[in-house]
Amino acid sequence: MIAMLVRLATGLLLLLAVSPTEPVSALQTATRLLDALKAGELAKAEGFCLTGAQFSSLSKHNKDADAYQERLKGFLRSLAQALANEVDFKEARVGDVLILPESEKNRELLLAVVHVFLVFKDGKPIDAPEVFTFVRMGAEWKFLMR
Repeated sequence: MIAMLVRLATGLLLLLAVSPTEPVSALQTATRLLDALKAGELAKAEGFCLTGAQFSSLSKHNKDADAYQERLKGFLRSLAQALANEVDFKEARVGDVLILPESEKNRELLLAVVHVFLVFKDGKPIDAPEVFTFVRMGAEWKFLMR
């Protein structure tokens, strides 16, 4: 139990850390991802996301890395198009930080849930935030498309 609390405290510290050059926190990563998408920089946005290989490495079962990568690219294109034409990014807030213990299916994961608030171009708020999940991969947080 103490080890889990230490990991959670460490995760929270990493989540709140800020660096001017490299995204360290999940919140900063979310903001940079959305800024890149709004600017139409899809390749840059992909850099803030899990690759297909990283996605597959999270599970102890075979996952289709290529299918994940294609779904991710489609999601990013769609969100970039929406940000260009229909909605604006207002803010992001951390909703939760979770430590998922190792199981038969998955390796231990440190996840952050980030609520992304969007507004229509006319300023009208969207009723509910988008929920993005980020996973800690080494020293970085990466967007995990679910």
